[in-house]
Amino acid sequence: MIDQSKKNRLKSSLILSVFLLLAIGPSSCYATEIWSDDFDDGDFDDWTPRYYGGDPVWNASENRLKLDQEHIGIITYDSAVTTGTWSVDIQTCETAEMAEANDIVVYFMVDGIPTSEAGMDWMGYGFQMSPSTVGSESVHTFSIRKKSAEMDSATRALVLDSYNGEPVGRRWYHIVVTRTSNGQITAFLNGTQILQAVDTDYNSSEYFALVGTQFQCFDNVIVDDQPLPVGPPLEILVLGTGVVAILVVAVVVMKRRG
Repeated sequence: MIDQSKKNRLKSSLILSVFLLLAIGPSSCYATEIWSDDFDDGDFDDWTPRYYGGDPVWNASENRLKLDQEHIGIITYDSAVTTGTWSVDIQTCETAEMAEANDIVVYFMVDGIPTSEAGMDWMGYGFQMSPSTVGSESVHTFSIRKKSAEMDSATRALVLDSYNGEPVGRRWYHIVVTRTSNGQITAFLNGTQILQAVDTDYNSSEYFALVGTQFQCFDNVIVDDQPLPVGPPLEILVLGTGVVAILVVAVVVMKRRG
Protein backbone atom coordinates (compact mmCIF):
# COMPACT_ATOMS: atom_id res chain seq x y z
CA MET A 1 0.00 0.00 0.00
CA ILE A 2 1.33 3.45 -0.92
CA ASP A 3 1.73 5.69 2.17
CA GLN A 4 0.23 9.18 2.34
CA SER A 5 3.58 11.00 1.99
CA LYS A 6 4.26 9.16 -1.24
CA LYS A 7 0.79 10.01 -2.57
CA ASN A 8 1.45 13.68 -1.81
CA ARG A 9 4.80 13.61 -3.63
CA LEU A 10 3.26 11.91 -6.65
CA LYS A 11 0.46 14.51 -6.66
CA SER A 12 2.95 17.40 -6.48
CA SER A 13 4.99 15.91 -9.32
CA LEU A 14 1.88 15.50 -11.49
CA ILE A 15 0.69 19.05 -10.79
CA LEU A 16 4.10 20.47 -11.73
CA SER A 17 4.17 18.51 -14.97
CA VAL A 18 0.65 19.57 -15.96
CA PHE A 19 1.21 23.27 -15.37
CA LEU A 20 4.58 23.27 -17.09
CA LEU A 21 2.86 21.84 -20.16
CA LEU A 22 0.04 24.39 -19.96
CA ALA A 23 2.51 27.24 -19.56
CA ILE A 24 4.48 26.63 -22.73
CA GLY A 25 1.87 25.48 -25.15
CA PRO A 26 1.38 22.37 -27.24
CA SER A 27 4.98 21.89 -28.36
CA SER A 28 5.88 20.03 -25.15
CA CYS A 29 2.95 17.65 -25.34
CA TYR A 30 5.00 15.38 -27.56
CA ALA A 31 7.32 14.18 -24.79
CA THR A 32 7.70 10.41 -24.76
CA GLU A 33 8.48 8.61 -21.54
CA ILE A 34 11.56 6.47 -22.14
CA TRP A 35 11.52 4.62 -18.84
CA SER A 36 10.42 5.01 -15.22
CA ASP A 37 10.35 3.21 -11.89
CA ASP A 38 8.27 4.02 -8.81
CA PHE A 39 9.35 0.84 -6.96
CA ASP A 40 5.74 0.12 -6.02
CA ASP A 41 6.28 -3.49 -7.08
CA GLY A 42 8.81 -3.83 -4.27
CA ASP A 43 11.73 -4.75 -6.52
CA PHE A 44 14.46 -3.13 -8.60
CA ASP A 45 15.01 -5.93 -11.11
CA ASP A 46 16.01 -3.59 -13.95
CA TRP A 47 18.74 -1.93 -11.88
CA THR A 48 22.33 -3.10 -11.45
CA PRO A 49 24.13 -2.54 -8.12
CA ARG A 50 27.72 -1.37 -8.52
CA TYR A 51 30.10 -1.91 -5.65
CA TYR A 52 31.79 1.14 -4.23
CA GLY A 53 33.17 1.52 -0.70
CA GLY A 54 31.78 -1.84 0.41
CA ASP A 55 29.21 -4.46 -0.58
CA PRO A 56 25.99 -2.49 -1.07
CA VAL A 57 22.69 -4.03 -0.12
CA TRP A 58 19.86 -2.29 -1.94
CA ASN A 59 16.17 -2.96 -1.34
CA ALA A 60 12.80 -1.61 -2.45
CA SER A 61 10.66 -3.36 0.17
CA GLU A 62 9.03 -0.11 1.32
CA ASN A 63 8.13 1.00 -2.23
CA ARG A 64 11.22 3.18 -2.45
CA LEU A 65 14.84 2.38 -3.24
CA LYS A 66 17.31 2.55 -0.36
CA LEU A 67 20.74 1.33 0.62
CA ASP A 68 21.12 -0.69 3.83
CA GLN A 69 24.79 -0.08 4.58
CA GLU A 70 27.02 2.64 5.96
CA HIS A 71 29.22 2.82 2.87
CA ILE A 72 28.50 4.65 -0.36
CA GLY A 73 26.80 2.55 -3.00
CA ILE A 74 26.12 3.07 -6.71
CA ILE A 75 23.26 1.55 -8.67
CA THR A 76 22.65 1.98 -12.41
CA TYR A 77 19.87 1.69 -14.99
CA ASP A 78 20.60 1.30 -18.70
CA SER A 79 19.83 4.68 -20.24
CA ALA A 80 21.04 6.36 -23.43
CA VAL A 81 19.05 9.60 -23.01
CA THR A 82 21.16 12.75 -23.46
CA THR A 83 18.47 15.27 -24.40
CA GLY A 84 15.33 15.27 -22.30
CA THR A 85 14.14 15.43 -18.70
CA TRP A 86 15.00 13.32 -15.67
CA SER A 87 13.06 13.50 -12.41
CA VAL A 88 13.49 11.72 -9.08
CA ASP A 89 12.47 12.09 -5.45
CA ILE A 90 15.26 11.88 -2.87
CA GLN A 91 15.06 11.63 0.91
CA THR A 92 17.91 13.13 2.88
CA CYS A 93 19.68 12.16 6.08
CA GLU A 94 18.16 13.11 9.41
CA THR A 95 20.90 15.22 11.00
CA ALA A 96 24.04 17.10 10.05
CA GLU A 97 26.11 14.41 11.76
CA MET A 98 24.50 11.65 9.68
CA ALA A 99 24.77 13.72 6.53
CA GLU A 100 28.46 14.52 6.97
CA ALA A 101 30.31 13.23 3.91
CA ASN A 102 27.12 11.48 2.81
CA ASP A 103 26.45 13.10 -0.54
CA ILE A 104 23.57 12.11 -2.82
CA VAL A 105 24.27 12.19 -6.55
CA VAL A 106 21.86 11.60 -9.41
CA TYR A 107 23.99 10.98 -12.51
CA PHE A 108 21.53 11.43 -15.36
CA MET A 109 24.22 10.75 -18.00
CA VAL A 110 27.00 8.22 -17.47
CA ASP A 111 29.58 6.84 -19.91
CA GLY A 112 31.59 3.89 -18.64
CA ILE A 113 30.71 1.51 -15.81
CA PRO A 114 30.81 2.88 -12.25
CA THR A 115 32.79 0.33 -10.21
CA SER A 116 34.52 -0.10 -6.87
CA GLU A 117 37.74 1.30 -8.30
CA ALA A 118 37.36 4.61 -6.48
CA GLY A 119 34.90 5.84 -9.08
CA MET A 120 37.48 5.84 -11.86
CA ASP A 121 37.10 5.09 -15.59
CA TRP A 122 33.70 6.68 -16.09
CA MET A 123 32.34 10.14 -16.78
CA GLY A 124 29.08 12.03 -16.91
CA TYR A 125 26.82 14.78 -15.65
CA GLY A 126 25.03 14.70 -12.31
CA PHE A 127 22.87 16.56 -9.82
CA GLN A 128 24.49 16.46 -6.39
CA MET A 129 23.27 17.29 -2.90
CA SER A 130 25.97 17.76 -0.26
CA PRO A 131 26.09 19.00 3.33
CA SER A 132 27.99 22.26 3.71
CA THR A 133 28.47 25.00 6.28
CA VAL A 134 27.21 28.51 5.62
CA GLY A 135 28.16 30.76 8.52
CA SER A 136 27.34 28.64 11.55
CA GLU A 137 24.61 26.62 9.87
CA SER A 138 24.74 23.27 8.10
CA VAL A 139 22.71 23.38 4.89
CA HIS A 140 22.04 21.24 1.84
CA THR A 141 24.04 22.53 -1.12
CA PHE A 142 22.76 21.50 -4.56
CA SER A 143 24.97 21.50 -7.64
CA ILE A 144 25.27 20.45 -11.27
CA ARG A 145 28.45 18.39 -11.60
CA LYS A 146 30.65 17.09 -14.39
CA LYS A 147 32.74 14.01 -13.62
CA SER A 148 35.67 13.03 -15.81
CA ALA A 149 37.35 9.63 -15.96
CA GLU A 150 40.38 11.06 -14.14
CA MET A 151 38.45 12.09 -11.02
CA ASP A 152 38.98 9.55 -8.26
CA SER A 153 35.56 9.48 -6.61
CA ALA A 154 31.88 9.29 -7.51
CA THR A 155 31.22 12.35 -5.31
CA ARG A 156 34.13 14.50 -6.51
CA ALA A 157 33.45 16.34 -9.73
CA LEU A 158 33.72 19.76 -11.31
CA VAL A 159 30.96 22.10 -10.10
CA LEU A 160 29.18 23.80 -13.00
CA ASP A 161 26.65 25.65 -10.81
CA SER A 162 25.61 25.49 -7.14
CA TYR A 163 22.86 26.66 -4.78
CA ASN A 164 22.66 26.69 -0.96
CA GLY A 165 19.30 25.40 0.25
CA GLU A 166 17.58 24.55 3.51
CA PRO A 167 19.23 23.52 6.81
CA VAL A 168 20.25 19.87 6.93
CA GLY A 169 17.36 17.65 8.01
CA ARG A 170 15.38 14.63 6.97
CA ARG A 171 12.96 15.55 4.19
CA TRP A 172 11.92 14.64 0.64
CA TYR A 173 13.00 16.70 -2.34
CA HIS A 174 11.56 16.50 -5.85
CA ILE A 175 14.39 16.95 -8.34
CA VAL A 176 13.93 17.64 -12.07
CA VAL A 177 16.87 18.05 -14.45
CA THR A 178 16.48 18.92 -18.11
CA ARG A 179 19.12 19.07 -20.86
CA THR A 180 18.85 20.50 -24.36
CA SER A 181 20.65 19.41 -27.51
CA ASN A 182 23.03 22.40 -27.16
CA GLY A 183 24.19 21.23 -23.73
CA GLN A 184 22.16 23.55 -21.50
CA ILE A 185 21.44 21.79 -18.19
CA THR A 186 18.78 23.21 -15.86
CA ALA A 187 17.72 21.86 -12.47
CA PHE A 188 14.48 22.40 -10.55
CA LEU A 189 14.05 21.81 -6.81
CA ASN A 190 10.45 21.23 -5.69
CA GLY A 191 9.23 23.08 -8.79
CA THR A 192 11.62 26.04 -8.60
CA GLN A 193 14.45 26.55 -11.06
CA ILE A 194 17.69 26.78 -9.04
CA LEU A 195 20.60 25.79 -11.28
CA GLN A 196 21.70 26.24 -14.87
CA ALA A 197 24.91 25.54 -16.80
CA VAL A 198 26.03 24.84 -20.34
CA ASP A 199 28.55 22.10 -21.12
CA THR A 200 29.02 20.06 -24.29
CA ASP A 201 32.00 17.88 -23.43
CA TYR A 202 29.83 14.74 -23.14
CA ASN A 203 27.07 13.85 -25.57
CA SER A 204 26.55 10.13 -25.03
CA SER A 205 25.26 7.96 -22.20
CA GLU A 206 25.11 4.30 -21.22
CA TYR A 207 23.58 4.56 -17.76
CA PHE A 208 21.53 6.54 -15.30
CA ALA A 209 23.15 6.19 -11.86
CA LEU A 210 22.19 6.86 -8.25
CA VAL A 211 24.88 7.36 -5.61
CA GLY A 212 23.82 7.21 -1.99
CA THR A 213 24.42 5.77 1.45
CA GLN A 214 22.47 4.57 4.48
CA PHE A 215 19.40 6.57 5.58
CA GLN A 216 18.86 7.98 2.07
CA CYS A 217 16.03 6.94 -0.27
CA PHE A 218 15.10 7.35 -3.94
CA ASP A 219 11.66 7.18 -5.53
CA ASN A 220 9.57 8.05 -8.62
CA VAL A 221 12.29 8.05 -11.28
CA ILE A 222 10.94 9.25 -14.64
CA VAL A 223 12.94 9.86 -17.83
CA ASP A 224 11.55 11.30 -21.06
CA ASP A 225 12.92 12.66 -24.32
CA GLN A 226 11.65 16.26 -24.14
CA PRO A 227 13.57 19.12 -22.44
CA LEU A 228 11.44 21.41 -20.28
CA PRO A 229 11.19 25.14 -20.96
CA VAL A 230 13.56 27.14 -18.76
CA GLY A 231 14.04 30.75 -17.76
CA PRO A 232 12.37 32.58 -14.88
CA PRO A 233 11.57 30.18 -12.02
CA LEU A 234 8.22 28.44 -11.88
CA GLU A 235 6.93 28.03 -8.32
CA ILE A 236 4.01 25.95 -7.18
CA LEU A 237 2.80 26.84 -3.71
CA VAL A 238 0.50 24.40 -1.96
CA LEU A 239 -1.78 26.21 0.47
CA GLY A 240 -3.52 24.01 2.97
CA THR A 241 -4.93 20.84 1.44
CA GLY A 242 -5.74 20.74 -2.23
CA VAL A 243 -5.55 24.51 -2.83
CA VAL A 244 -2.82 25.34 -5.31
CA ALA A 245 -1.47 28.74 -6.28
CA ILE A 246 0.61 28.90 -9.45
CA LEU A 247 3.08 31.66 -10.16
CA VAL A 248 4.26 31.52 -13.75
CA VAL A 249 6.63 34.39 -14.38
CA ALA A 250 7.14 35.83 -17.88
CA VAL A 251 6.59 32.58 -19.79
CA VAL A 252 2.80 32.69 -19.61
CA VAL A 253 2.74 36.49 -19.79
CA MET A 254 4.66 36.51 -23.07
CA LYS A 255 2.57 33.67 -24.45
CA ARG A 256 -0.67 35.49 -23.70
CA ARG A 257 0.60 38.75 -25.17
CA GLY A 258 1.51 36.91 -28.36
